[in-house]
Amino acid sequence: MSDAPRSQQLLRQVARRLRIRSLARAAYWSLLAASGLYVVLLLTSRLAGVWIEWVNWQTFLAVPVLAIIAAAIWHRRPQVADAARAVDQATGTKDLYLTLALLKTSAGEYQPLVVRDAEQRAAKIDAARVAPFGWQRRYWHAVWLPAAVILGLLFLPQFDPFGKVAQASLVSERQQRLLESREETRLRVAELKKQTEELETADATDEALDKLQLALNKMQPAQKQANLESLMDEQKHLGQMWKKLAGDQLKNLLKSAPQAEQMFGAESQEQLQKWTKDLQQGSTESLKKELDELKEELEKLAKTDDPVARQQMQQKMKEKLQQLEKFARENVERKELAEALKRVAKQLDLSRQGDLSKDALKAAMESLELSEMELDQLAQAAADLKDLEDALKTLQLAKRLNDKDQLDGQLTQGMKDLAEYEQFYKEMLAKLGGQCQGEGKCEGCAQCQGKGQGNGNGLGGQGIGKGGRAPEDPESQKDFQTELSKSAVKAGKVLMSMKAQGLGEKGTASQDYRNLVQQVQQGVSEALVQEQIPPGYYDGIKNYFDALDKPDGKK
Repeated sequence: MSDAPRSQQLLRQVARRLRIRSLARAAYWSLLAASGLYVVLLLTSRLAGVWIEWVNWQTFLAVPVLAIIAAAIWHRRPQVADAARAVDQATGTKDLYLTLALLKTSAGEYQPLVVRDAEQRAAKIDAARVAPFGWQRRYWHAVWLPAAVILGLLFLPQFDPFGKVAQASLVSERQQRLLESREETRLRVAELKKQTEELETADATDEALDKLQLALNKMQPAQKQANLESLMDEQKHLGQMWKKLAGDQLKNLLKSAPQAEQMFGAESQEQLQKWTKDLQQGSTESLKKELDELKEELEKLAKTDDPVARQQMQQKMKEKLQQLEKFARENVERKELAEALKRVAKQLDLSRQGDLSKDALKAAMESLELSEMELDQLAQAAADLKDLEDALKTLQLAKRLNDKDQLDGQLTQGMKDLAEYEQFYKEMLAKLGGQCQGEGKCEGCAQCQGKGQGNGNGLGGQGIGKGGRAPEDPESQKDFQTELSKSAVKAGKVLMSMKAQGLGEKGTASQDYRNLVQQVQQGVSEALVQEQIPPGYYDGIKNYFDALDKPDGKK
């Protein structure tokens, strides 16, 4: 038909419109069929309580999509001959265009005549009239049936004659809880990683310690007042950092192990004390060992098929997790660590469900890894706190040397850390204390025995006194003025107060006493820093307050 361009274009247009009509017709029937099946599914689900997971808005929206896909695959595809028949039928040309379409397969001298007549008529034929796109009444079925499905989804009540709905709802709720817990773990892990990266970039504690070392290296014996001002500034800055770190993150960890009997039973006291002591030293070895054991138990649990053995293992792990979670919440008051451990316990409970067992165990493993990260952060905070305490002790020693005009930064040049400064200052103070010089300031010199060289005239010259009476004049006039020193204990600094009236329940007073003692123990470390107690007294003071809540005979 290369010699009949108008006719060829007409047939192509008609064929295209016929195909669109065929596709629409196929989509119509596919939509009716799919909607009908969905109505059956909806009624079965709502009335019998089965297949409820398949009846929702997502599956309903999939109905027209599937109808279009089915129509695109299975609709009838009109050919050129079909278009020619449609033209002949619409224009009454008596198979003129059908003959033209089949002209290549036919022979005869009439072919030029067919082409001529077809070309003449093609200019006057409109493809839209041959294959019109018109709305038919039956197409309303494709409107009201999906609308009925929508109304059913909205208003048809859900019945549950076999209990399937309640069971499915419970499973769905568990799945949702598991997904939410895993998302919480993921977000917290990302947050901890970000904090770790920031600490690696700039650690405020390390910067403060480096600044203190630089300040100590600049000390000059001849500039006593300037040295003191510099030391006081450093002490103020370090004290503020210590107070903020202790108050924000460590709180109860400042005291030694609390009464373990009150938490887990007397048999756990030694273990609890070890956990607390390790954290105070900036170590998480004992707690990480517990978490590693839990990881091993999780791996064994995932490989165990015996239901009795699984239940025993889950119960044992749950008890250990509750112990750790309570320790984190009530002892060190670390909410993030406690929440991570609590999440492990919940995920372990979800692992009892067969359909969630694998995912729940995987989530529990992720939460245990998060717990290790929380422990690392807690250990870092405890280590920073200890470094600040050691720095404050070193600073106290430096102030004592400065009082004796012996604080020289040239002597500490090249020292790498504050531990070397502390040891060096202690040795210097020990040497200075051994000279005594009769000034009453000799500290711990057991060999002096009061034989030091006095600076004043005294009453008996050099040597050991003989107990003589000093000359006095009984007739001399004396005057006394009554003065009261201001108490160091101010409002808000009361260490302990207990009031009782009438008869209380048995054990109430003891419990109140223990609670008050624990509050005092929490404030001991802060008081040592704020009141500028000499480092030599630290251990004795702490041991005294730690022994307050121990039973008689164990102090």
